[in-house]
Amino acid sequence: MALMLRDLSPIGLGVMLHAAASILCMVLVAGCTDLASVADFARCGADATGASDVFDGYVAAEANAVRLAYPPTDHPTPDEIRGRQAAVALDRKAPALAAGNQAALDTLSLYLTVLGKLASDGLIDVKDQANSIGASLNALGATSAASVVPAGNLVQFLVSAPLDAWRNRAVGNLIQGANRDVLLLCADLSTDARAVAAAWGSDIQAARSYYARIPGPASDIRGSMLMMALANQEATGFAANQQKAKALGAALDKVCSGQKLLYENVDKLDLAYVTATLNGYSAEIQNAAKVRLK
Repeated sequence: MALMLRDLSPIGLGVMLHAAASILCMVLVAGCTDLASVADFARCGADATGASDVFDGYVAAEANAVRLAYPPTDHPTPDEIRGRQAAVALDRKAPALAAGNQAALDTLSLYLTVLGKLASDGLIDVKDQANSIGASLNALGATSAASVVPAGNLVQFLVSAPLDAWRNRAVGNLIQGANRDVLLLCADLSTDARAVAAAWGSDIQAARSYYARIPGPASDIRGSMLMMALANQEATGFAANQQKAKALGAALDKVCSGQKLLYENVDKLDLAYVTATLNGYSAEIQNAAKVRLK
């Protein structure tokens, strides 16, 4: 190498040294890519989707629809009887749907946790957690919720992903390999979160109608006031659950938008535009999580 350098002309030597410096600069930039916004987005998403009871709440919402269809002492119309029968059918399906969506939400949260860890230049062993979720998904079957299938695919990918690869490449591999199933999960779970919110909304109306129909003396002011108070008490609790479900749906929408942005810019994750947009999504996810965690 020393002989080759001696044989070069001053101009040729200058060109070689400039090229070497350029290559070194490219390597340093690639190795120092700032993925802080990616890590923060993933952390916010994992926090918002983790430890949620929104889908478990769906079971209670459908049970309320049965309970509040009409007072047992009232004389329901044929339409009301059919409505209660439909509510009973939904109530029977609710536990499997809720369990499937909860396992799928856990899967999405696990993906975001892995993404955040990698973007922070760390590694995390998720095999035990992924295998546990996978066992739950397999036990539920694809008929429980639409989100179960992409969740199963994502779990398998998380276990097989080359997480010990070079950091920036591993982040890109994770984003690209998980993209399709993450987007499907976000869409399915967001739709179902809004369905839970709608179920709680129906319960609010049902509670007010239920207590208004409980028979009693027309002149019994105290009885009427008590029924109104009970209706308002239940409606207030239902409204809080409705807001939590809406907030989860909103957070999932932003996770979906962030995932799309990451996928479309996987080779330029530290661009100012990507960073600013991800930071905006992170703020919106955090705001939604505040409602959900109240």
